Amino acid sequence: MAKKLVGFSFLILIELAFIPTIAFVLIELIEIHQSFSFISTEYLISTLLTYGTYHQFFSGVNPINAIGWLMIGMSVIFSVLNLFGVGVKNKKTYSQKENYGSHGTSRWQSTKEIKSGYFKNDLGWYLGGVKQKPYDPLTKGAVHALKNKTELNSQVNCIGPPGSKKSTGLLWPNIFHIPLAYEERNKRLRKKKQGLMKWLYSKEKTETPDLIITDPKSELYVESAEFLREMDYDIYVLDFIHLKYGSKVNSLDFIEEEKHLMEIADGFISTQTSSGGSTDPIWQNGEKLLLASLIGFVKQRFPKDRQNFNSIDELLTLDELNNPKKAPYFFRDNNIEGAPRRLFDKFIKTTKDAEKMRSGIMGGLSIKLSLFAIDGIQNITSETTVPLEMMGRKKEKPMALFILMPDEDETFAPIISVTVQSILNRLYTTARQLNEGNKLDNPVFMMLEEMANIGRISSLPKKLSTMRGRRIYPLMIWQSLAQMKERYKDEWEDMLSQCDTQLVLGVNDQTSAKHVSDELGSTTISTQGTSSTPGTTVWDKTQKSESYNYTSRNLLLPDEVKRFDNQKLIVIQRASYPFSLYKTQYKYWEEKHRLCNRSPLDALPLLNGDDSMLDDIEQEPEDEVAAAVIEERNVDTETGEILDDESVNEYNDDTNQQIEAQLDDSETDNTEDVDGDEQGEGDNGLESSQHESDVEEEEQPEEESRNGNSEEKLPPSIFD
Repeated sequence: MAKKLVGFSFLILIELAFIPTIAFVLIELIEIHQSFSFISTEYLISTLLTYGTYHQFFSGVNPINAIGWLMIGMSVIFSVLNLFGVGVKNKKTYSQKENYGSHGTSRWQSTKEIKSGYFKNDLGWYLGGVKQKPYDPLTKGAVHALKNKTELNSQVNCIGPPGSKKSTGLLWPNIFHIPLAYEERNKRLRKKKQGLMKWLYSKEKTETPDLIITDPKSELYVESAEFLREMDYDIYVLDFIHLKYGSKVNSLDFIEEEKHLMEIADGFISTQTSSGGSTDPIWQNGEKLLLASLIGFVKQRFPKDRQNFNSIDELLTLDELNNPKKAPYFFRDNNIEGAPRRLFDKFIKTTKDAEKMRSGIMGGLSIKLSLFAIDGIQNITSETTVPLEMMGRKKEKPMALFILMPDEDETFAPIISVTVQSILNRLYTTARQLNEGNKLDNPVFMMLEEMANIGRISSLPKKLSTMRGRRIYPLMIWQSLAQMKERYKDEWEDMLSQCDTQLVLGVNDQTSAKHVSDELGSTTISTQGTSSTPGTTVWDKTQKSESYNYTSRNLLLPDEVKRFDNQKLIVIQRASYPFSLYKTQYKYWEEKHRLCNRSPLDALPLLNGDDSMLDDIEQEPEDEVAAAVIEERNVDTETGEILDDESVNEYNDDTNQQIEAQLDDSETDNTEDVDGDEQGEGDNGLESSQHESDVEEEEQPEEESRNGNSEEKLPPSIFD
């Protein structure tokens, strides 16, 4: 660069010396001499060294001087540009060329497109805003409407790790927005029905949605319940945190079809570890068969006030059920028919030649039911005080159900899972009862925060495909896709495919980041290539050239997904380009933004119906076995001994041979399917059928040795 600087400086000095001289000679030629005869060597040297030559050039204004100035100026400019390599400009980043589309056409929606598609209909899920502002009911935001131009469903799957503003940026805004949006719509509809064109709106009806909200830490209830009461909602609370406030729900009250038996059993068992710590599915499947059959037993045989999980636990202590010689006749002697009896017969056949496995399965189920040794769990599941049969129906007041659950562990996940499963079953039954269209009168919005702590909802993967038709709209929130995979195994991708909308509040893990990056899609970008050839002498300019190439790039790479602005969320929808919005936070901690007063939990009625107070801390179970299952330790299902890891391995080794031999025999015996056995039966599968179970002839002598009726064989307390 130094050589160039010296060369360019010398060039400019030469120009400053010779251009004024040439200009002076040309002016004299034109104005005085009008002939070249006056030019001589002596004349040129004298002109070059005379001060007047330069004074006349820089002070005299005429066309010849102007041309000289321009020449000197252009020389200075080009010298400077060449000196600093200016000419071909190197771009700092790539250019997106999705319109060219050779390698992908994905792009972000513009603000204009967002406002056009998501700011016109308020009936639906509130997403966020195009500007960063706190939540305010008077400020419009982007809404995924139930009725939208792309005809997408309103099932939403959301990823949001801790600190991603799930509560303040998504849940509270929707708890406030949904009732307000419907209230405003109802006001407009009433006004139109009173106008001159009222006949146009005669078939439209006012409606108010019901809400179901899972609430870790109970903060959603505390900061929004008073608002809902002011909106004329009836509020119900299921308290799985303190186990002392609110209402009760007995899931067995909502078993109305035979398939519900297996759905409840699957949800309860799948959320917990297998018997004896084994990973062999035969243990879990055996527990599901046994639990489903015992639920049916309790529903058919027990009085209404004893149809609960506590009664199932009592059944497992009976000698008639634990004695391998008496057990095959237990259901028949008690006149149990239909699916419960067939399920029990299948369990007996499956475990007939593996006594250790049969007793292990029964012991494992008994251990899982030890959750009901906790007084608060017994109380909250003993009966139903929430009118779930009214949810989704036309009624005087809409309903909001808060399900409070711990966020620090999954102790009560099996019970919460069964509770949500029962609510879904009840909603489907209500929709079927209301009209031929299988639709609820009022929509039901389900905000399922911390889905992993809810446990596995066994029918959810299938029900997602039909919820839209029933007017049930779920918002499922996970901390990561890994949680979803762990809970729903091979079904998680199918569940995602049933949700037309995916929200990304933030990402911490690589699996979720890669999934989001792939879902956003690829776009075409233009990249610049430059090359330069230096001059051979100081006088030569460096030759530069540029070229442009097209290539593919994800809209966001996985690492960029993890670094995405925490003030924003990403919306990915089928049939649309993705877009980002600002999270519209409900700043309840600032008085000017608060919409309602707090609703303290201790203002709720107590579960036990009196003024005695339970400890605020989680209640301890009555025995060590119950404590062990809650802490997810392993228990010997025969002896009740709490096992360490070494003992678990020894326990499993002892049973492996029996399991393997039993599997070979059961493959030929167990070809029948419960659903297939139900063909020809009505919807009410709990009605008695004429089915009789086949019993091996060699076991008949045992039948003759038994006497007395079935009630004499059961503890009197069960039938008191």
